[in-house]
Amino acid sequence: MKRSVVILLAVMVLLSTASCSKGPSPLPSSDINSQFVSNSSSNGVSYMPEDPPFNSSLGGEENSTHSSTSSNASSVNSTGSTSSASSSQPPSSASSAKPPSSSQNTSSKPDSSSQASSGSSQASSSGSSSSSSESDTTPAPSGEMRAVWISYLEYMSILQGKSQSTFKSNIESYFSNVKNLGCNTVIVQVRPFGDAIYESSYFPTSYYITGSGQGGSLPFDALDVMITAARKYGLQIHAWINPYRVKAAGSKFDLSSDNQAYIWMNDPSTSHYVMEYSGGYYYNPAVPEVRQLVVNGVKELVQNYDLDGIHFDDYFYPGTDESLDAASYKEYTSSGGTLSLAAWRRENVNTLIRETYAAVKAIDSSCMFGVSPAGNISNNYNLLYADVAKWCSNTNYIDYICPQIYWGFEHSTAAFDKVLDQWANIVTSSSVTLYVGLAPYKCGTVDSSNREWIENTDILMRQVLYAREKSQYGGFVLYRYDSVFRPGSDVASIVASERKNLQSILN
Repeated sequence: MKRSVVILLAVMVLLSTASCSKGPSPLPSSDINSQFVSNSSSNGVSYMPEDPPFNSSLGGEENSTHSSTSSNASSVNSTGSTSSASSSQPPSSASSAKPPSSSQNTSSKPDSSSQASSGSSQASSSGSSSSSSESDTTPAPSGEMRAVWISYLEYMSILQGKSQSTFKSNIESYFSNVKNLGCNTVIVQVRPFGDAIYESSYFPTSYYITGSGQGGSLPFDALDVMITAARKYGLQIHAWINPYRVKAAGSKFDLSSDNQAYIWMNDPSTSHYVMEYSGGYYYNPAVPEVRQLVVNGVKELVQNYDLDGIHFDDYFYPGTDESLDAASYKEYTSSGGTLSLAAWRRENVNTLIRETYAAVKAIDSSCMFGVSPAGNISNNYNLLYADVAKWCSNTNYIDYICPQIYWGFEHSTAAFDKVLDQWANIVTSSSVTLYVGLAPYKCGTVDSSNREWIENTDILMRQVLYAREKSQYGGFVLYRYDSVFRPGSDVASIVASERKNLQSILN
């Protein structure tokens, strides 16, 4: 135990020293990952909190501890007033979908660089709740992406079972609030569970648009509506995909008969294409047909819609159990493969990332491709089999990395500044930009016995200011819309102050 403590302290000193300079010469990705201590799931794995972690005892996706307590369609604007989404507006007659054979017209896309502010303050971890003075400002990077995630949890109140005109009114209200805050990008979830809220040739209609079950005809194209609304408010829009997740434990919907996962699962020769883990179902990353399905889904999005980016979530392998993909690994080794199970799994994920990047760029070189992994680098490498250091130090994998650094400056084992320093040190390719995923959902809550998010109201502002000091940094993303604009009444005043302080460095 004493030896472990000494090793941990040594690593912390090393990282602290590295953060004061450009850091050591780049190491091979396997060596880089060995620098970081793997924390427990309670403070190390920062899964996107739309769902509980894979090993959570919580029920289904709707039992997420971070879902909003508000269920109506009204939303709080950036000044704190409430704007109700009206359902009286007719659907827009203008379509934002592109013919499959047409090339992408980017003339209407907003340029985030024109919206980047140059007024930011020096970051401080002192815990002050007041904005820094203008004399301490450091400039925001040109083209700073200022984004908000909009997940299927938001759709449960504004999309599910609604008419097109109601959803149009709702989403325009949302995008108006995003714009008024000073943000310039929305990252909208379009394929949460191997399904789609848009016209797809590969994935069934999502339960989160029908409200009655998966599959069947699409009531209307929700992505098309969102793209039109984004352009109306001068926002960029990225399509957010969960590449491998098919169904979470406790989900209220059944897989439709036309779901490719259902088809594969019910054929003995292909049943191993889908992995079952703790009551959930996930596509097997080792299977070429699975990778092709995911890539085809990306292709149809980039071909058919006027998108600024494709965005993958942090769900890769759901666990470390050898039984998950035993048949696939046996097939690999029987054919002469020599990689260890862990290295083989990482290469399976690497292959999907490379193939997705190539597919996006072959259709539209201006469309970005990025991944938002868990915040702990070691856990990504060892538990999720995501070699983020490799992606960040080489070309032709990703355009950006957006780690979910969902901790405050005072967190005992994963302080925001220390974790961000680690990420900045592994982003060594000039072709990769570092965006930072932030956690407004923690405002007003106790985090691992820490009251930082209760006693301060400028954490998000200070996190952005600290991130701006990094040469690799290019923007931030807030998880998620309801946490920023529709918080529970018990934390509303704290969130309003956080929002106001953040806005002060965005205008």
